[in-house]
Amino acid sequence: MADYLPLTTIRTTPISVNALNIALRVIDPTIGVTTFSLADRTAVLKKSTTWTAPEIASAQTIFDTALETTPQAKAQFAIDQMDIFEKAIILTILDQFNLIRSKLAPPLPPITAEQMIAAVRTKAGTL
Repeated sequence: MADYLPLTTIRTTPISVNALNIALRVIDPTIGVTTFSLADRTAVLKKSTTWTAPEIASAQTIFDTALETTPQAKAQFAIDQMDIFEKAIILTILDQFNLIRSKLAPPLPPITAEQMIAAVRTKAGTL
């Protein structure tokens, strides 16, 4: 049975709910934010089992220190959630890039899909 935890924070800056969800899942993979209000500075968290005192304390700390909503954080979340179509575009370009790298003298090693996605994510964080 699901258990809900209402939290309040003193912070006044916008919170990235996506980053908050990801950070909370370190405590328990079933945790999620069900409601969030910046105006009231409140959130209600849900998990599949009963909340323990250490989990509540950790959740409150994470809520108080969660990343702010920024264009960079939004972009990184979108990259993490890319669908197959978007990944196919990036990886097709990577295939062509690796073909060119293989023709150089001396040839350069190929860049893996994981390296490419990580590089795009990192770049989004710096723009």
